[in-house]
Formats: sequence, C-alpha cells, structure tokens
Amino acid sequence: MKIAILADIHGNLVAFRAVLEAARKRNPSRFIVAGDIVGYGPRPNEVIELVYEIGALAIRGNHDQAIINCDYSYMNPYAAEAAKWTAGVLSAKNLNRLRSMKRTEVLEVEKRRIGVYHGSPEHPDEYVLDEHRAEQLLDWSDRDIVICGHTHIPMEVSLRDKIFLNPGSVGQPRDGNPCASFMELDPCSMRATLHRVEYSIEITQEDMVLHGLPKLLIDRLSNGQ
Repeated sequence: MKIAILADIHGNLVAFRAVLEAARKRNPSRFIVAGDIVGYGPRPNEVIELVYEIGALAIRGNHDQAIINCDYSYMNPYAAEAAKWTAGVLSAKNLNRLRSMKRTEVLEVEKRRIGVYHGSPEHPDEYVLDEHRAEQLLDWSDRDIVICGHTHIPMEVSLRDKIFLNPGSVGQPRDGNPCASFMELDPCSMRATLHRVEYSIEITQEDMVLHGLPKLLIDRLSNGQ
C-alpha cells in the first residue's frame, strides 16, 4: 500500500494538478494533505474542490484557520493580504468544507498508527525545522508515523521504529527548489520517498498578478524561497 502525502498547497492549482498527475502514476491508495490548502495562491476554490474530488484526508492549517476565523492579526502583511483576498473569493460551500476539516487526524494503516498535524503534535502552528526537535516529538508521540507540514521544507527523521515526515510544499516551496514536492509512503516498510515536480510557475504568477496578490508572494515562486 502506498500513500501520497502533500502539504501547503496554498491555492496553487497548477502545482497541485502537476503533483496529482505525478502521484497517480505511482498508484497511491490514498492521499493525505497536512494543511494550508489555501492562502497565498490564486485558485482557492478550485483547490478545495479538487481535494474533495480525490477523497483526500485533509486537515486545516494556520492559513485555513485564519480565513475561517477572519483573524489575520498574527500574520505578516503579505500573508494577511492574501488571506483576506482568499476569504473574499471563497464560495460558501468551500468555506464550509474548510470548516469541516479537523486540525489533526489520526488513522491506522497496515497496523501503523499515523498522526497528521500541520505544525506539530504539540502545537498546530509550530515550525519543526531541525532534526533534534523532530526526534523529541517522535519520542513523545505514541504514533508510529508523524506527518507535519507548515515549514514548506521537506524533512524525514527516524527514531528507533518511528518516522517524522514533512513532504514540503506543493504550492510554495521554501527550500531553494521551486519545484512542487510530495512524499510517497509505504507504511508497511516505513519507507518514504520525496518527489519533486516541475510545473508552469509562470501561469500561477500571471494569475496572481491578475488578481492583485502581493508581488513578494509572486516573485518567491521562481526561486523556491
């Protein structure tokens, strides 16, 4: 059994479609999305609809939560501007779809306990950026597999018979590589493989310009920062 793990799509429909095309060639049994489905990108409605179309197990991230609550006070000005725009264009149906998602999910696959979080098991907005912190979370957790997003940077850390996975970002990578990313997980063997996917960045950038989204968010797609 294979699971395709995604995170931080951020309304980037072109990148999302490219990732799905690449993932489907590997015949995953299911999709998991570790939060931040919208925010930043120009196609939030279409992305939410596609998440539902593929039957993904998806959780809310901090951008999704901000849009639901209409609270952008903790965001930087660029993120807040994009989140306000997103809230203004989301359909009522898709807003309710975001509301129906949990902040965390726990499931069992192939006798492996999997925890899905956006930031970390301890806090939904924590940035887990170093291996030591990932090891601490694995040591504390009763899950065999801990899946997180939020940092937009891929990470895989093992501790004894447990693994911590961050698939990086579909819609706005920040590890210096502009290609979209996702992970393929085999829960039985506990092996994960990171995949990078090229997509037409310019199409997303042109769409963002059309909708008046912040220039910084547009430019950073080109260099993965």
